[in-house]
Amino acid sequence: LQTVQAHDASGTQITVLDENRQPLSSAKLFVGNQEFSADEEGRIVLPMVNEAVRRKVIVSDGKIATKIDLQQDEEEYSLAAGFFVDRALLQTGRTATLLVRPQLKLGPTPVAPEILKDAMVRIVATDLDGIETTKQFRALELNQSKELALDFRVPSRVAKIEFQLSGHVVRLSDRRQQELSTRQSIDIAGIRRTADTADAFLTRD
Repeated sequence: LQTVQAHDASGTQITVLDENRQPLSSAKLFVGNQEFSADEEGRIVLPMVNEAVRRKVIVSDGKIATKIDLQQDEEEYSLAAGFFVDRALLQTGRTATLLVRPQLKLGPTPVAPEILKDAMVRIVATDLDGIETTKQFRALELNQSKELALDFRVPSRVAKIEFQLSGHVVRLSDRRQQELSTRQSIDIAGIRRTADTADAFLTRD
């Protein structure tokens, strides 16, 4: 018997193959006193664990049984995002569009960002006097295949804008919420915050 292991948001997937490398729907896996059966496609799903563990387990097709090493990783999520806005539109009073491309991972494995609950994007604009203006977008529906487009009005004399995506995931292993966030900031017209003056001239000999 051969096995193939993979990880996704539902847990650790183990596919048991026969000598012809065909999945075995009759396969079973034994972990201690627990028994897990394969589905029609020969996949056995082990639930998440709240601490990483490596152990010996037994797989069987009903006739042959073999012992394998199984690595169950900790259910730990991480959130990243790409933020993009056209800097040419970041002018006082204009409406700019923020594009957000989220990426949610379980360990090193990308998972669907739709499982991020209470997803929110927060935009904080700081002007030259240090005064902040905040706009929040709540109850967002994330999609791994496309960007999220959010329109916002650019305040006057803006010097810096910070974008933040946040939310939480309910861990399957212990039903606890794991809070996640990621952010990015951009500086605008930084020369306005200095006493420096610069000019350029084009001449012809």
